[in-house]
Amino acid sequence: MKNRSFICHTYVIIMLLALGKGLANDARYELYDAAPIGALSGEPLRIDESTHLYRSGNGRIVFVSDGPPRRYRTVWTQTCGDITSLCNITGGILAGDSEGKLQHLSGQGNVLSIVDPNLGGVTCMWSDDNEVLVGTDRGYVFRFDPVSMREQIILTYDRPIKFIDNTRGLLTIAASPCAVLHSTDAGMNWRQTVRDSAIPISAMKKFNDTTFIVGSVMSTVYTYTTNADSLRFSYRFKYYPPKWDTQTDFIDQIAVNGERVFVTGHILMMTFEYEYVYYTDDGGLVWRQSAYPQEPAGTSNLICNIPRSLSFNDKGVGTLVLHDLNIDANLICTTTDNGVTWLGDSVLIGRLHDSIQFRDVPWPIQRSFREVQRSNNALFAIALRSITNAGTLESVNYETGIFYSQDDGRTWSLRGAVPEVATRFGIHGDSLLIGADSGAVYSSIDAGLSFHQSMTIDTPDYANRVTICGHSTDGTFVAYTSVGDIYLIKDSVAKKVDLPEIVHDSSEVSEPSVRDSLICYSVNRTDQSGWYSESVVVLQLLGTTDYQVVDITSLLPVQLKAMPRVFSGK
Repeated sequence: MKNRSFICHTYVIIMLLALGKGLANDARYELYDAAPIGALSGEPLRIDESTHLYRSGNGRIVFVSDGPPRRYRTVWTQTCGDITSLCNITGGILAGDSEGKLQHLSGQGNVLSIVDPNLGGVTCMWSDDNEVLVGTDRGYVFRFDPVSMREQIILTYDRPIKFIDNTRGLLTIAASPCAVLHSTDAGMNWRQTVRDSAIPISAMKKFNDTTFIVGSVMSTVYTYTTNADSLRFSYRFKYYPPKWDTQTDFIDQIAVNGERVFVTGHILMMTFEYEYVYYTDDGGLVWRQSAYPQEPAGTSNLICNIPRSLSFNDKGVGTLVLHDLNIDANLICTTTDNGVTWLGDSVLIGRLHDSIQFRDVPWPIQRSFREVQRSNNALFAIALRSITNAGTLESVNYETGIFYSQDDGRTWSLRGAVPEVATRFGIHGDSLLIGADSGAVYSSIDAGLSFHQSMTIDTPDYANRVTICGHSTDGTFVAYTSVGDIYLIKDSVAKKVDLPEIVHDSSEVSEPSVRDSLICYSVNRTDQSGWYSESVVVLQLLGTTDYQVVDITSLLPVQLKAMPRVFSGK
């Protein structure tokens, strides 16, 4: 999520019915009047004539009906990551997430089956009645059979996959930062037509059977034209909207309705950031800005100005979703004049109680949950509470509370709390670990009902934040500090991971990911000549806090002029 702290938001407090005082620690609290929504994002998936499905954060998907009145329903899927792509399949919905899992969902959002191909986080999907194609951030493209839940790799590339399309036998793949590949024999052989890292692809949309619209940085928009008969492909500069001339601009989304092309994105100038929706009817010669809508009556304090989703259905009806970062409000807009103006239709808010009672003390909840995880058929989450000085009304301290839900997020209970700011946690069975901004690590053996400070991890320069990144199958937790150190924690004992020799003083170590008994992280380094390189390190846990390095893969610098190797699939 982009940082937009410059916007002078008016903080809106939504008051709901009081929940009573002096309730016991294990009593149930209805924290939300409905499950929290988050930011509706991406192109919605059409479920039926009146219902569309949006992606949201923390593994959520949101069903939104056209109304009137417009209604929504939030579903928590079985992932700790974010849902990154959705597509229709026979017998339901396929959801891909940032952890690489694929979930077969029913039309109501219930999880029917789940599989992890272990090929990287899902970035995009394409489907029709006959096949499903999936792209990942590790450069894999594979066919997926929702019935057998098995995959067949058709492409291995050295860059993340951004876009997939299969039209009349011409399979088109776009990768980041900028590469386009084609196959005319169902992925057996590939031809690369574009390789220009100076113009990274930020968005791509099919315009017609032979033309794609490509969005890039510096707010440039291109057309990419194919000719399947002769396999001659052109990639040429086409659009450059007026006054978009800073190198910090980029295109977020592209939508097409007939001959009209829409783009959304942002412009960063000095310390101010501007959101926009522009459209063109003449191939980019003239650009016009869509008129932003007025919020519905009674919601004038909302600042819904960040475009998260823009789409047109097959009947030409357009929907624009604007987001308010402050309270996760989503303003859904429609248009009757092909996007010239937008009308605020309704505001959907994951409505948040101002406070709940915990041990006879009001617990003001700020914004929303910071992280949600699933364990033992329950959802666990953390939220931040500010403790104010009664005399000055200034925040003097913070606590982080642990909440849980046994009904897929419809109602929540408050378990316990730690007396510090924390953003991440890990849970394995009844063992729960929270890393705090001070470097303290708090542990619980009763799933968050009570905590004790088990250790403190000291780091230099007061950069003490400890993040719990995950755990292995045997319950060894993996922690990451703000200076790039990695620790293994088991039974209140922490062991620092000795990083391999490829790590130098100028290197940056990424936050690790954990899967089963493997830990994976990347090491980024820029040498004196300005070349940027990256290595991926895989560790295997050997029990408790012992480990060994099982693989180090060095990736080519992103600025290399040489063409990469392209591997055909199985």
